[in-house]
Amino acid sequence: MGRAKPPFTERRVLAKHEVASYIGKSTSWFEEHAEELYASGFPKQLSLLLGYDRAAVDQWIDGLGGSAAPAVGNHNAAWEKASGCG
Repeated sequence: MGRAKPPFTERRVLAKHEVASYIGKSTSWFEEHAEELYASGFPKQLSLLLGYDRAAVDQWIDGLGGSAAPAVGNHNAAWEKASGCG
């Protein structure tokens, strides 16, 4: 009897070509627009791991309005704005 394979887990750190694909763009587009992306808060590459944090990319996208959930750390401000208290 062989060993059972461990369950597959998605990697958290994405290479440049993977993060470009993850946001629906080509690697060349990503490279050409890197400064604009970083200026808008896109997460920088993790120098030690040579890749991009998938969770941080998701939070950046959520902050652009791509999700009904407010950006992390902004729950009170989003609630106050929506309720007219802010």
